[in-house]
Amino acid sequence: TNEFSPVLGKVLQSIRDPLALAASKLQPADILSVIAQVESCWEHPPTTAHKAKTQSPNYVKIPSPHHSLITGLQKMLVSSLSHVPKVPCSVVICVDCRPTITKGCWGLWSLKAVKAMSLTILALMKGGADITLTTLGEDKLMKQLPLNTTDTVETLGSRLEKVKGGVMDPALLMRWAREGTKRADLVICMTDSHAEVDREDLWTELELYRSTVCPVKHIYMALSSKSLFPTVANKTDPHMLDICGWGQDSTRIIQAFAKDCF
Repeated sequence: TNEFSPVLGKVLQSIRDPLALAASKLQPADILSVIAQVESCWEHPPTTAHKAKTQSPNYVKIPSPHHSLITGLQKMLVSSLSHVPKVPCSVVICVDCRPTITKGCWGLWSLKAVKAMSLTILALMKGGADITLTTLGEDKLMKQLPLNTTDTVETLGSRLEKVKGGVMDPALLMRWAREGTKRADLVICMTDSHAEVDREDLWTELELYRSTVCPVKHIYMALSSKSLFPTVANKTDPHMLDICGWGQDSTRIIQAFAKDCF
């Protein structure tokens, strides 16, 4: 909290050092996770037990850190994007842009799903992915969204929050991609916790796309969910994957899946 603290000075010196960042091999997701915890002052999840604890007269809330720490971490995050492993591929991403996009992630409640989505999108792009960013509008029509090389987690997240989206429909996304002959190695659906998916329709559309356009893999991400039951991925299809919650390895898992590493 004290801007003249020698500890704060040492921390800022470390996170501003580009050589130290490169040597650390820290990925953007590692840094975003720290930022989310710092911004929430390392507060525990708002469970009933923790709420009761905060009512105790002996409870001491951790004071907010000096603003320079968050500013330094945000700059470090931007710099770390250049260290994302290069995995060139073509990706179609559909984001569930309803207001629930601001819910916290499972695994890191203080991180908004929209920020985790934004970071994942930017990290994939910095890793060499050619991304087509879309959403399903309230009018049930697919819409392409702008994505710029100068975007940050904050600017992209802000734009996504302002989009008036409709209920996600993965099968409709695949139909749109097939009818528009949009070639992709990977299709990703990102939502906070939407699980009402017509799975049979999606599986059928995937096969139609594969037989008429090109081979494709599919990932369904539910960032605020602990699990999906039943799974969106067809258990007999090795080229479909469900990802629930948020973790620092999410982007690396996506890149590995795209390149047949598992």
